[in-house]
Amino acid sequence: MIAVDAVADLVVDIWRIVSRARGAESFDRVLAASERAEDRLRRFGFEVVSLAGRSYDPNMQVKVIEHEECDQPLMIAECLSPAIYYNGDLIRPAEVVTKGN
Repeated sequence: MIAVDAVADLVVDIWRIVSRARGAESFDRVLAASERAEDRLRRFGFEVVSLAGRSYDPNMQVKVIEHEECDQPLMIAECLSPAIYYNGDLIRPAEVVTKGN
């Protein structure tokens, strides 16, 4: 079970990211706040995986939003949303765009 206080810390991190991005804070501070939020998610058991640049296999557990038919091996050209894992189990597949290599 995830502690409410820990989730509150994550919410504060996300609020900081949004407010700093809107306030044109320095890139380093926005990146640091983003990395803190990402670390908290990992401690909760979540993993975020971007598949951009990887070879595409039709057996992958992904949602293909746009697909280019071709004879070449397909690559994942763009990851529109990452795959989300919780305690090692896929809970939301990545949404991807594929195209020829």
